[in-house]
This record gives sequence, structure tokens and C-alpha cells, in this order.
Amino acid sequence: MKILQILSSKDLGGGTQEHIRMLCSGLQNREHTIKLVCRPGSLVEAYHNEGFDVVPIELRNKSIAIKELLYLMEKDLFDIVHTHNRDADVVGLVAAKKKNVPIIISTIHDFLNLDETGKRKMNFPLWKYNRLLKKIPHKFIAISNAIETNILEELKVDPDKVTTIYNGTDLSIFQENIDIDKKREELNLPYHLPIVGIIGRLIAMKGHKYFLESIPIILKKNKNVFFLIVGKGNLRRELELLAEKLKITKYVRFIGYQHDVNTMIKLMDIVLVPSVSEAFGRVITESMACSKPVIATRVGGIAEIVVDGVTGILVPPRDVQAMADAILNLLEDKTKAKQLGEEGRKRVEEKFNGVLFVDNTERLFKELLLNNK
Repeated sequence: MKILQILSSKDLGGGTQEHIRMLCSGLQNREHTIKLVCRPGSLVEAYHNEGFDVVPIELRNKSIAIKELLYLMEKDLFDIVHTHNRDADVVGLVAAKKKNVPIIISTIHDFLNLDETGKRKMNFPLWKYNRLLKKIPHKFIAISNAIETNILEELKVDPDKVTTIYNGTDLSIFQENIDIDKKREELNLPYHLPIVGIIGRLIAMKGHKYFLESIPIILKKNKNVFFLIVGKGNLRRELELLAEKLKITKYVRFIGYQHDVNTMIKLMDIVLVPSVSEAFGRVITESMACSKPVIATRVGGIAEIVVDGVTGILVPPRDVQAMADAILNLLEDKTKAKQLGEEGRKRVEEKFNGVLFVDNTERLFKELLLNNK
């Protein structure tokens, strides 16, 4: 198969970028021909280093982007065009339709028509985008059942046009041994205290505010703990000020974006995911792959990953007290924390591994091409 992958991202960091890396690598290893389009940025070099044929196109310059995509499609005659996220959809779907590409697929990585806090929104650009999605793709891939439901509710398309394929986790990466003591020293983290951490963009959707607000409750009962926040985003200063207001700066460290997620997870004793909206929650499966206990909110696709009380702990979104109680319980019951981590690893191996993700995607591609003949 000759496949053109188009994604909206330009820089490293984020679930979609890892999704594409794993998919393209897996398909290339199975002798499929892959060309990858992304916006100019650090991602271009990173994907080149992975051995991908990458073409940088500024997708937000719509007229020029469509012309360049049409040229690529004329030259290579792809069997499938597969788009990821809005900027890629807007130009990629139009170009693929104009060139009568046999199969056009859009993977939906986030909830349609929701803002960063999980509230519904609609405006004219979104209305136009929805109309485009309804008209062009032959198939939608949803990264969770929650996203599949959202697509059906918002676009009112035939249910046969939508299928869920869960994100995969590259288990080989998370089996690497890390010198945790050395890394703690590098980051000036206390080596003798358990670390509760969160990894993700510093945006409202990720719920950092509620994590910080849970910390004073925890410290009233247990001061032998440290809190780590990994990630960058436009809320950093606001969150730092909140930490100062809560008088918890002695116990909290913001360390910005870190490219090595594996190492960051292994630094932590408990991984927290306090999102108010979440399409899937890749950091959850990555943490489970490291056998780390996870506490997460019961929103979106998270409940499809975490079996409450078996592979992790689920709490209501924005419930600071429930979050604090869950953290305190796992800090106290290390046997339970270890058991959750071990069961989480098994669940990822069975349901969210990278090979299964590529298998399911490749199978879908072949079925669509076969049915198109």
C-alpha cells in the first residue's frame, strides 16, 4: 500500500506525534510505502531521524498547502490519504477528494466541538469544519469509544463510517532500565521521598489546578511526599502563582517539557491524571507500561483504560478531596500501589500494545481497499 499521512503538528511532544511515529514505523516495517506531511518545525528532523520520508508543508497557508498536496498526490498516486487533526483535515481532505484518492481516512484525536475545559462550543469555522468532515472521509478512526460516540453525535454520520482503534504503547521503550537516583540528582529532586507526578501540557483541560489544590489536604496528613509537574504550556505562570498562594512551593517542582517520558514516569511513585476532558490518555498507558500506579479522573476515554480498583484508581473530575484521599491511600498502602502497577502493565500488554495498534490499522486499510475494488 502507498499511504500519505498528514498531521497538523510541527513540534515534538504530544500524543498525536507519538501515534504517528508508531503507526508509520509499524507500517514501514511491513513493507508499505509511507510519505509523511507535517508543518515545518522540530518534528521534521525527528521524523527524518526515524527513517520517514517527510515533506514539510505549512498547512495553515491553505491555498498553497492544497497545491503542494495535489502535486504530491499527482506524483505518487497514493492508495490511502490519512489525516490527523484539524489543520491536516482542512487541506488534506480537500486535496484527496480533488485527486479522487481511493480511500480517505481521518483519525479524530480529540473531542469535536469542545473547548479546553470540556464545554461545548460552536462557531462558523467549526461549522465549516464539521461540514467538511461529514462530506469527504470514507472512514473515521476514533482513538476511544468516547470519541466514536462524540463523532456520531456531532456529525450525524452513518455508524458504519466510524471505528475505534485504541492508541498503542511501544512497550520496548518502557522496559529500558533508568538510573533513577542519578536522574533525581540531575533534577535536584529529593531522593528519599515518594514522588507524585503529572505529565502533560499546562492547559486547563489537563486539570493541574485541581492537583495543586489537593496538595494542602495531603500535606495535612503526610508531609513526607514531593510533587512533580512535567510539561509546558500557557498556564505555567498562573499555576506557579497558585502554588505560592497555597503555600506549597517547598513541596512542588515545575520542570517544564521533558522529551524522555519513560524516565519521567519512572521517577514517580504515583502518576496522576486529573483531566477535566480526555480523549484517551496516552500517559496512562505509558505509566501502566512502567508498572506505575495511576490515579485518574473518570472522563472521556480514561475509563476505557483504567479498571477502577484493579489497574488504577478513578476519581470524579474536579473533586479535590477525592483526589487527595486516593493519593494518601496509595502512599500509605504500598502493597496496593504495587499491585495496581502490575495489573496495569498486564492490561497494556493485552489491550494497548503497539503491535495490536498497527495490526488493527493495517487490517482496516486492507479491508477498505478491498471493498473499494
